[in-house]
Amino acid sequence: MAGLLVAREALANLSTDPNLPHDDQGPQLNFTIWLLAGLSSGFLGLRLYCKFLRGRGLWWDDYVLALAWVRRVSHIVRC
Repeated sequence: MAGLLVAREALANLSTDPNLPHDDQGPQLNFTIWLLAGLSSGFLGLRLYCKFLRGRGLWWDDYVLALAWVRRVSHIVRC
């Protein structure tokens, strides 16, 4: 029990230590999220383009992918 209290106190001291590096990874994370969203947009666009180019209609999986893509991009834009 005493070990748990010591560990909890050590963690509390770590979070308030001003000497720790506080790197901001936000811009890199934002870039990566938008990059992956762009890649998924490209693949979905190519998939739909090929479907229409060959004269094939959309099937249920295409609608699911398009809906998931719309939801994901709208979530990225909101955050």
